[in-house]
Amino acid sequence: MATQVTLNSGSVDSAGSLALKTNGTTTAVTIDTSQNVGIGATPSAWGTIKALEFSGGTSVASDGTAVQLTSNAYYNGTNWIYKNSAGAGNYYINNNTHNWRIAASGTAGNTISFTQAMTLNANGVLALQGASTSANGVGITFPATQSASSDANTLDDYEEGTFTPTIVYSGTNTPTYTYQLGRYTKVGRIVQLQMFFSWNENGSTGNVTVGNLPFTSVTSFARSVPSILSLGLTGLPVNLSVTGIVSSNSTTIPLYLNDNAGTTLSATYTDNDQDMYVTVTYEAV
Repeated sequence: MATQVTLNSGSVDSAGSLALKTNGTTTAVTIDTSQNVGIGATPSAWGTIKALEFSGGTSVASDGTAVQLTSNAYYNGTNWIYKNSAGAGNYYINNNTHNWRIAASGTAGNTISFTQAMTLNANGVLALQGASTSANGVGITFPATQSASSDANTLDDYEEGTFTPTIVYSGTNTPTYTYQLGRYTKVGRIVQLQMFFSWNENGSTGNVTVGNLPFTSVTSFARSVPSILSLGLTGLPVNLSVTGIVSSNSTTIPLYLNDNAGTTLSATYTDNDQDMYVTVTYEAV
């Protein structure tokens, strides 16, 4: 079996390229005048990047700083270009940051617009698509707005934040607040809230509801029933306590007396200078 090295002065460009052949006729390796190397393939026009390109469109390339591992794409000095009519992917290390990018299927020769699918930054944060790539600490960062997965077994959201809960009277609704504080943690569809109110009812009348929860509950009432509600309300008779259930497909919690009759909590039991602490867990849509 014969092997030879030949200088091809016409098949690649006018200045010539180096071709390594097997069997005397089959080109195995091509090195073009930009020092790009093709194994079983003619190197694409990579601009100033130096690349090692394989048949099928996969490549390893570098501009001297970042290292690129790419599928079905090459960089022509201005844009990323589809090598073949299919999807494309790109992974690169730039200093101490790792980046994963994806592109939907496109036509060979067309420009690619990559989407940053994931980043591992220098702080040790793995940022998913749409999340902050400059976050501090070590952990997984989700985008600020949830991109819900259709797969029930996929963790697609983690959030922490604050909100402003309200006390709502069904009749005259004129409460004023000294404190009106809310914090939440959301993991997937499970929401856990802590709330503290200090308010005057100011002549409010009717039944009492906690309102303005940060996430809408699930539609099925049966799935809202297991909500865990721990509530402390001053001013109640010693023999009474208060409970509540997150309403179905809602951002409210109607309140009830634990009196064996499920009596709704009314303004009768919330005089002025009233404090209330609420902790609740429920399932969001």
